[in-house]
Amino acid sequence: MLKVKVPNEQSDEEYIEEGLISIFTLHADIDSEYQIPSRDEIKESRKSDSITFVVYEEDSCVGFIRGTYDDDTKRAFVKDVYVSPDKRLSGHARKLIETFEIEARRLGAKSIALRVDVRNAAAVRAWESCSFEPYQMQMKKEI
Repeated sequence: MLKVKVPNEQSDEEYIEEGLISIFTLHADIDSEYQIPSRDEIKESRKSDSITFVVYEEDSCVGFIRGTYDDDTKRAFVKDVYVSPDKRLSGHARKLIETFEIEARRLGAKSIALRVDVRNAAAVRAWESCSFEPYQMQMKKEI
Protein backbone atom coordinates (compact mmCIF):
# COMPACT_ATOMS: atom_id res chain seq x y z
CA MET A 1 0.00 0.00 0.00
CA LEU A 2 1.34 3.43 -0.99
CA LYS A 3 1.28 6.37 1.37
CA VAL A 4 2.36 9.86 0.28
CA LYS A 5 3.17 12.38 3.01
CA VAL A 6 5.19 15.45 3.89
CA PRO A 7 8.65 14.37 5.11
CA ASN A 8 8.76 14.68 8.89
CA GLU A 9 11.38 12.24 10.05
CA GLN A 10 15.16 12.40 9.97
CA SER A 11 15.17 9.17 7.95
CA ASP A 12 13.02 10.91 5.29
CA GLU A 13 15.56 13.72 4.99
CA GLU A 14 18.43 11.22 4.77
CA TYR A 15 16.57 9.30 2.04
CA ILE A 16 16.01 12.53 0.09
CA GLU A 17 19.68 13.48 0.40
CA GLU A 18 20.84 10.06 -0.84
CA GLY A 19 18.31 10.18 -3.67
CA LEU A 20 19.55 13.61 -4.71
CA ILE A 21 23.11 12.31 -4.82
CA SER A 22 21.88 9.53 -7.15
CA ILE A 23 20.10 12.07 -9.36
CA PHE A 24 23.12 14.36 -9.50
CA THR A 25 25.40 11.41 -10.32
CA LEU A 26 23.08 10.53 -13.22
CA HIS A 27 23.29 14.15 -14.45
CA ALA A 28 27.09 13.94 -14.33
CA ASP A 29 27.01 10.66 -16.28
CA ILE A 30 24.90 12.35 -18.99
CA ASP A 31 26.75 15.71 -19.02
CA SER A 32 30.50 15.70 -18.45
CA GLU A 33 30.38 19.42 -17.53
CA TYR A 34 27.94 18.84 -14.66
CA GLN A 35 29.44 19.30 -11.21
CA ILE A 36 27.93 17.17 -8.44
CA PRO A 37 27.09 19.44 -5.49
CA SER A 38 28.53 18.75 -2.05
CA ARG A 39 26.32 17.47 0.76
CA ASP A 40 26.37 20.96 2.28
CA GLU A 41 25.20 22.45 -1.04
CA ILE A 42 22.45 19.84 -1.22
CA LYS A 43 21.28 20.70 2.30
CA GLU A 44 21.33 24.40 1.43
CA SER A 45 19.29 23.81 -1.74
CA ARG A 46 16.65 21.96 0.30
CA LYS A 47 15.89 25.20 2.19
CA SER A 48 14.19 26.69 -0.88
CA ASP A 49 11.86 23.71 -1.35
CA SER A 50 8.30 24.76 -0.64
CA ILE A 51 6.63 21.55 -1.84
CA THR A 52 8.10 18.19 -0.84
CA PHE A 53 6.50 14.77 -0.49
CA VAL A 54 7.82 11.28 0.18
CA VAL A 55 6.12 8.04 -0.80
CA TYR A 56 6.13 5.00 1.45
CA GLU A 57 5.50 1.39 0.54
CA GLU A 58 4.68 -0.46 3.74
CA ASP A 59 7.16 1.07 6.24
CA SER A 60 9.87 2.02 3.75
CA CYS A 61 10.45 5.36 2.06
CA VAL A 62 10.78 4.55 -1.65
CA GLY A 63 10.61 7.93 -3.38
CA PHE A 64 10.22 11.68 -3.19
CA ILE A 65 9.35 14.79 -5.16
CA ARG A 66 10.53 18.29 -4.34
CA GLY A 67 9.93 21.69 -5.81
CA THR A 68 8.97 25.29 -5.32
CA TYR A 69 6.02 27.60 -5.79
CA ASP A 70 6.26 31.21 -6.95
CA ASP A 71 3.21 33.25 -5.99
CA ASP A 72 4.17 36.08 -8.40
CA THR A 73 4.11 33.87 -11.49
CA LYS A 74 1.56 31.39 -10.10
CA ARG A 75 3.92 28.62 -11.22
CA ALA A 76 5.15 25.59 -9.34
CA PHE A 77 8.46 24.09 -10.37
CA VAL A 78 9.44 20.44 -9.94
CA LYS A 79 13.11 20.32 -9.00
CA ASP A 80 13.52 16.57 -8.61
CA VAL A 81 11.62 13.30 -8.54
CA TYR A 82 13.30 10.12 -7.35
CA VAL A 83 12.07 6.56 -6.89
CA SER A 84 14.28 3.74 -5.65
CA PRO A 85 15.49 1.70 -8.65
CA ASP A 86 13.72 -1.49 -7.53
CA LYS A 87 10.39 0.39 -7.26
CA ARG A 88 10.41 2.15 -10.63
CA LEU A 89 7.64 1.53 -13.17
CA SER A 90 5.24 0.77 -10.31
CA GLY A 91 3.24 4.02 -10.31
CA HIS A 92 5.15 5.62 -7.42
CA ALA A 93 6.40 8.61 -9.43
CA ARG A 94 2.94 9.20 -10.89
CA LYS A 95 1.44 9.22 -7.38
CA LEU A 96 4.07 11.75 -6.27
CA ILE A 97 3.41 13.95 -9.31
CA GLU A 98 -0.36 13.83 -8.74
CA THR A 99 0.12 14.83 -5.09
CA PHE A 100 2.50 17.64 -6.09
CA GLU A 101 -0.08 18.91 -8.59
CA ILE A 102 -2.85 18.92 -5.96
CA GLU A 103 -0.65 20.90 -3.56
CA ALA A 104 0.47 23.32 -6.28
CA ARG A 105 -3.15 23.96 -7.25
CA ARG A 106 -4.05 24.48 -3.57
CA LEU A 107 -1.29 27.10 -3.32
CA GLY A 108 -2.68 28.92 -6.38
CA ALA A 109 -0.49 27.61 -9.19
CA LYS A 110 -1.80 27.89 -12.74
CA SER A 111 1.00 25.74 -14.18
CA ILE A 112 3.84 23.42 -13.24
CA ALA A 113 7.22 23.59 -14.96
CA LEU A 114 10.30 21.39 -14.82
CA ARG A 115 13.56 20.74 -16.62
CA VAL A 116 14.40 17.41 -18.19
CA ASP A 117 17.50 16.47 -20.15
CA VAL A 118 16.44 15.49 -23.67
CA ARG A 119 19.08 12.75 -23.59
CA ASN A 120 17.13 11.06 -20.79
CA ALA A 121 14.46 9.56 -23.05
CA ALA A 122 12.80 7.58 -20.25
CA ALA A 123 12.28 10.75 -18.20
CA VAL A 124 10.93 12.65 -21.22
CA ARG A 125 8.41 9.83 -21.89
CA ALA A 126 7.42 9.72 -18.22
CA TRP A 127 6.71 13.46 -18.07
CA GLU A 128 4.81 13.36 -21.36
CA SER A 129 2.69 10.50 -20.00
CA CYS A 130 1.68 12.89 -17.19
CA SER A 131 0.52 15.50 -19.75
CA PHE A 132 3.63 17.71 -19.57
CA GLU A 133 4.55 19.37 -22.86
CA PRO A 134 7.77 21.00 -24.07
CA TYR A 135 7.64 24.78 -23.88
CA GLN A 136 11.26 25.91 -23.89
CA MET A 137 14.47 24.67 -25.39
CA GLN A 138 18.01 25.26 -24.27
CA MET A 139 20.79 24.75 -26.77
CA LYS A 140 24.56 24.57 -26.57
CA LYS A 141 27.54 24.28 -28.86
CA GLU A 142 30.84 22.69 -27.96
CA ILE A 143 33.77 24.93 -28.82
